[in-house]
Amino acid sequence: INDIARNVPVNIIRGNLERIILKIKEETPKTTLYLQSVLPVNPDFGKFSGHMKPDSIQYLNTQIEELSRKYSVTYIDLYSHFVESDTQKLSPEFTNDGLHLLGAGYLHWAKLIQTYIKEEKKMHTTIDKLPDYPIPGGISAPFAGVHQNRLIIAGGCNFPDIPAADGGKKKFYDNIYYLDTSADKENPLWVKGGGFPHEVAYGASVSTPDGLICIGGQTSESPTGDVFRLRFNTSLGKIETERLPSLPVAVFNADATLLGNTIYLAGGVSSDGLVNSLYSLNLDNLSAGWKTISTNLESQRQQPVVFSHGKELFIAGGYDEHNALVFSDVLLFDFSVNKWCKHADIRLDGQPMALIGAGSAVTDSGLVLCVGGVNYNRFLAALQRIKRTREATSSNNLALLESLKQEGKVYMNQPVEWYLFNPSLLAFDTKTNKWESLGNFQELARAGAGIVWNGKELLIVGGEIKPGVRTVTGSRLITLIPSW
Repeated sequence: INDIARNVPVNIIRGNLERIILKIKEETPKTTLYLQSVLPVNPDFGKFSGHMKPDSIQYLNTQIEELSRKYSVTYIDLYSHFVESDTQKLSPEFTNDGLHLLGAGYLHWAKLIQTYIKEEKKMHTTIDKLPDYPIPGGISAPFAGVHQNRLIIAGGCNFPDIPAADGGKKKFYDNIYYLDTSADKENPLWVKGGGFPHEVAYGASVSTPDGLICIGGQTSESPTGDVFRLRFNTSLGKIETERLPSLPVAVFNADATLLGNTIYLAGGVSSDGLVNSLYSLNLDNLSAGWKTISTNLESQRQQPVVFSHGKELFIAGGYDEHNALVFSDVLLFDFSVNKWCKHADIRLDGQPMALIGAGSAVTDSGLVLCVGGVNYNRFLAALQRIKRTREATSSNNLALLESLKQEGKVYMNQPVEWYLFNPSLLAFDTKTNKWESLGNFQELARAGAGIVWNGKELLIVGGEIKPGVRTVTGSRLITLIPSW
């Protein structure tokens, strides 16, 4: 506000703030940053005339908010909570000179920021870098899990030659790599663990004490219903592959979880076109194969998050491409009637979250950690454009088709920060239905990454940082989980 009083241009103020952000991120990268808006002022008191520039203040706040999005920093809107209704003036209840706050103003400020601040005794998180994944350009949508203290990544896909934005062809992989997470954590190395039976991505993964179960997925030719178990043989020092009973249909973009010793697969796209099927496989009775449970789901849910806690099974988020729907809810399965029931909404700070392309892990304390995923509004707009393109094709509306084609090009060629992929480490309590952010980490802002919980830390590998663009980077996130 003093810069504004001294006629410093808003773009200079923004630039100074940006330099501060970059300096902190470079020299103390584990610091959690918050950007707060500038407060309104009130000229009615006849003081501090140089500060009384409400239009400049509002414009500066838009720039501060834009910086917060660019660098995935939490933005705290103080302005709207201090301004007098239907004016641009600081409310008289908070000031006696039009600029400085009274005690009531500072108490109001403290209350507003309290919900953003995590006490050290409640939450502490550190994040370290994993070695770059060996496939150039990185991959997304792989199978991912842990067995015998080895982080295992299999399959995945990318655009190795021509970018997706320029019409490049997607490549699918059959590589298996593992990382020893129990050995030298300062210098871990990826080791090639053989080949998967076929090139594949967009399948579902479940880590079990007896190996990583890899379910379904999509190849360059078609979806698949194949199921395999990957084990790390410690005596031989290699990954072994075992075929398990196949799904009754081919399924991709689904998710799975382990409840007791039974795997449940839900959501995705199936080759029979049905959207209401839930599939289960009892690992103690493999000879019985997969069972199909008919449920009450009426919409396709691609790329949902499926998790379990205790004896309960949940599905959260996902999308229906055909009808251009994005879901921001959590459903609980009632085994007594084979029906999904609304359990909670997925909202953070009042805004819906999609969880599409996210990963999840259930901790010993019962909290569900959700990592990554696309932005609800950006992704919904893209789905709506795709739906309009199908409709324009059906009606042979060439003018609209060309317009939508140009919109698609614009969408694919935005900078990374424009897509607003989720940087928050989200936590969901299945009993209280409470969602909370445990902090923002730019390393988490990706979709389709391999995400694994090994009991004490989250391991994140690859994924998209924007549509069509993968990353080779990985992260190890160690977090002390709060008790709510």
